[in-house]
Amino acid sequence: MRYRHKLLLGVSLPVLAWLGGFLVLSSPPQIANNLVSLFISPPAGVFFIDKNFTVALNLKAKSSINAAEAALTFNPETVEVVSIAKENSIFSLWLKEPAFSNVSGSVEFAGLAPNGYQGIGKLFTITFKPKKAGSTALAFSRASVLANDGAGTEILKETIGASFTLKSQDIVPADFNNDGEVNLQDISILLSYWSSRRSARYRSTYDLNQDGEINLVDISILLNQAK
Repeated sequence: MRYRHKLLLGVSLPVLAWLGGFLVLSSPPQIANNLVSLFISPPAGVFFIDKNFTVALNLKAKSSINAAEAALTFNPETVEVVSIAKENSIFSLWLKEPAFSNVSGSVEFAGLAPNGYQGIGKLFTITFKPKKAGSTALAFSRASVLANDGAGTEILKETIGASFTLKSQDIVPADFNNDGEVNLQDISILLSYWSSRRSARYRSTYDLNQDGEINLVDISILLNQAK
């Protein structure tokens, strides 16, 4: 989906002129046949009510970009944001620091890469606290990514949100060998029983969400319990 929103910058003319120096001096890239996307990782997962989880907002750019802004929404009845971390971000300047509201269920930001950026990189991470069992989504309500071409060309092609399942701790524990930890050994044990209820190998002990399949969902539950 192409977004045609231009980056709205509530800044003074001197600041715009200073920023313009970066935009014009950067070497114009070839923007034909490019692919630029904003996406959440992981895109799905199973998490527990009493344990926080962290997701990352990432950018993929096949041609150089130098600015991006977006607003994301979540259901504040099912999750709340605990913190946002910008360490190792591809952006070195922020016109709007990443900020959240647990009242409206939103996260917003506007960031800059003065020397341009091309590749796959992280913008920031968001840590959530699950509040009640159910499902919840993290979606983009608006987004814009501008080319490092001296003209501020909009080149965002797609946004990819995420959907999560929140569960209480009445799930079958994943410490299969009873050593007090959920670790690589437990993953190995679960993989040994990878199957469905129709298979002779199926054991309900390893079907952590009791859906009749021992699959990637159970791996996700196990990893969420790992220390």
